[in-house]
Amino acid sequence: MARRTDRWRRCTWCALPVLSVALACTDAPIASNAAALCSGLVQVSASDGTTPLFRWVPPCGVSYLSVTPVTPTDALEPPIWSVEVPESAPARSGVRYGQTPRGGRTLRSAARLVRGATYRVSVISTVGGDVRLGGGETVFIP
Repeated sequence: MARRTDRWRRCTWCALPVLSVALACTDAPIASNAAALCSGLVQVSASDGTTPLFRWVPPCGVSYLSVTPVTPTDALEPPIWSVEVPESAPARSGVRYGQTPRGGRTLRSAARLVRGATYRVSVISTVGGDVRLGGGETVFIP
């Protein structure tokens, strides 16, 4: 009887690494709060109102978000709100205008949005702080 028990223990210890690899290769969610950085083009949307909620699809992470006014001549205007978030913990879809995402820093404080004016929101994912990995933008009117 002792032989069977020893064989069973050896077999169990051999099976553990195989079982661990099998479980690690499943589609189970990763236990991490960090979203994967966006790569390629993302579709951005803005909710109604003067404090819109910005969302993007796919729901990946971004490291920079800005809102700029759109002029009739489409001249490049400086941002009226911009935030930067570490690439290691990028912002997830669902950022409210004027609220800095967790772990981020405000580069330009939010100016009051004017009803009826036109604005552009841009989201960007970078690698190394300067290589654009993905992003997108949309125009909205509060």
